[in-house]
Amino acid sequence: MGNSLLGNSGSLRFPWRVQLGTSASINLSTRVNNTGLDGRLRETWTLKYGINESTCELNLTRIMGKNGNFYQVDFELRDNDSYFSSMIARAETNFLHISSLCKEYGWFESEFGLVKANTTIDHQRGGVTETKVYWYGSGNKRGLVVLECKKNSRKEEHYSVATLAHYFAYYSMIGFNGGSEIDIGLSVVAKLRPFNGKLDVKVEGPDQHPASSLFEMFHEVYKEVKWKPTMCRHCDARGMGSNSGGLVMNNYSNYIMAFKRNFYQ
Repeated sequence: MGNSLLGNSGSLRFPWRVQLGTSASINLSTRVNNTGLDGRLRETWTLKYGINESTCELNLTRIMGKNGNFYQVDFELRDNDSYFSSMIARAETNFLHISSLCKEYGWFESEFGLVKANTTIDHQRGGVTETKVYWYGSGNKRGLVVLECKKNSRKEEHYSVATLAHYFAYYSMIGFNGGSEIDIGLSVVAKLRPFNGKLDVKVEGPDQHPASSLFEMFHEVYKEVKWKPTMCRHCDARGMGSNSGGLVMNNYSNYIMAFKRNFYQ
């Protein structure tokens, strides 16, 4: 992934906040609620990005039963012009069930948004990977949600593992005569799998990237309907141990136009 904004801290104190320059901030908080007569416990992890007048809020809620084992995760994205939600729950002992409001994979609403789905089959091992991509945004801001679900075989109804990734990128020049610029790219990835009758969830991020790398990645992921973290040039360069500081924003307008062409076609 990109540069971790949490550093090496093993235990953060909440609420947690980091300022990115003069125009952007990240706020991280948690809350615990008891809901319903069944005694279920809900713990919600909220991550909120703020850049000038633009905001983006991610809510990841894990739901636990009376025995203390948590069996379901709800994901919700609220942006200025987009909304996405999805539910991932343990099915039986070793599988996952994914649904949301009678929509396959997730509920997505956006004034300016694109959705694509793809299924790939590993003929050698028999595994199946289902990928759904949500590309949204307006103005200088773009976002990408990727939901990747894997089955051990085509015969299985439920999934063995799921990955949910969200990327957010914003770029803007402030003034043309030596003025500063806003170049923000952020990501969070949640990996889910059943484990010993429970639901195991690992969250990576928030991580920081150059906006240029993410704009390029959004276009590539939507075109191919395939995803892996190293499709971000910044992450790929870090993985190879090289310095990615030379990336520039000269192709920004190309990726904005690519989004508009896909949206209005």
